[in-house]
Amino acid sequence: MKTTFRFNPLTLVFSLLFGLAWSVLGGLLYTGLKGLLWTPLLIALYVLGLAGFLLLAIIVSNAVGNNAKPRAENYKKAAIVVAALFLCTMLFEFLYELQPSHFNIGTPTSYIFLVDDSGSMTSTDPQCTRNDAIYEVAKTCDADFPCAVYIFADLCHQALPITAAKDMKQENYGFASEGLTQMFSAIEFVLSDIQSGRLQAGNSPRILILSDGAPTDIEKYRSTVSACRANGISVSTVGFGGANPAVLQRVAEDTSGAFVWANDISQLSQAMSTAATTIHTSSRDLLGYRPFTEHTVLFGILRCLFLLIIAAGFVLIKVFMFSTFDRNNVALITFIACAALGALAPEFFINIFGWNGTLARALLCITMALLLGTSKETANTNYNNFASPAGSGGGFGGFPGSSYSNPGDKWKF
Repeated sequence: MKTTFRFNPLTLVFSLLFGLAWSVLGGLLYTGLKGLLWTPLLIALYVLGLAGFLLLAIIVSNAVGNNAKPRAENYKKAAIVVAALFLCTMLFEFLYELQPSHFNIGTPTSYIFLVDDSGSMTSTDPQCTRNDAIYEVAKTCDADFPCAVYIFADLCHQALPITAAKDMKQENYGFASEGLTQMFSAIEFVLSDIQSGRLQAGNSPRILILSDGAPTDIEKYRSTVSACRANGISVSTVGFGGANPAVLQRVAEDTSGAFVWANDISQLSQAMSTAATTIHTSSRDLLGYRPFTEHTVLFGILRCLFLLIIAAGFVLIKVFMFSTFDRNNVALITFIACAALGALAPEFFINIFGWNGTLARALLCITMALLLGTSKETANTNYNNFASPAGSGGGFGGFPGSSYSNPGDKWKF
């Protein structure tokens, strides 16, 4: 008996197309309903949609091509796995959200304006619109609400001590627009003033950062964020010009602040007001960025474990829709590698490498599509002996005792 293997490109093409389609539709579902729908249900629906699209890809490719058709019981088994994936994903997301961070931000007790005065401001804000933005935010506060102003570039200094909002005037804080963007050193400077008592900012101060450039001291990110959380300080950020939106957004998310982008200088006042008044609650889910937490290693391991189990469910769908694994088949290793890559993508590419979450989720969809989109056919090419051995009680075409099997009846990887 001779066994031959045939690669099936049609199923692969359809699976990739349907997987890419779901990466777009699922992305819209994720971003559109995030915060509106119970998160465990949202993530479970995302996985359910991906599984449904890939099963549909198999059905379409079977109808278009001359593929071996799975039997009815195979579809039933695959449907059971899909249902189990839905329920398991909901459970995993629920567990992943347990033990929330102890860092809870209440209503801000003061605003500390931390304003970029680096050299790039000579071109992005030559008229010092920053002065007006600070004043406009102060006007919206209660009369006795405390505010302070700090200016930073290479160094940081206090331009205005704690002052009641009613006493703040539309004035020039002495911007020079020169130097680098030492943002995290500036936050540390403000923290030192708060801890020493030189700045009486209350129990829940909010730092409002306005910047047009990328921080030049990014290596201080983790220690600075940890210090803010330890002292109950939220950081809201407003970016414009050449600012790095990814960094500013991460700072805000990791400290329960808000991030706002101003498309042009005329929007600074409104952007600052929005950043000041928005209350953000840090949250995490299996498919998105995980805000900084003191237990980041534990949550990283949990996310990888849960997504690996979900990926194993997609492997089971592959098994039920085509065949069982051949121990000696190299494809088994290939599919395990694809499953692992898709499962690890959110943790490594979003949290560690800083990818956009949409790209990491698309990678997850593509790797799961590769799992269901490739197959190899095992065919018996020895048709010389169609009769059963004497006394075997055999028959023809797969009946007991037959030495012939239909080439399309068995599919292997």
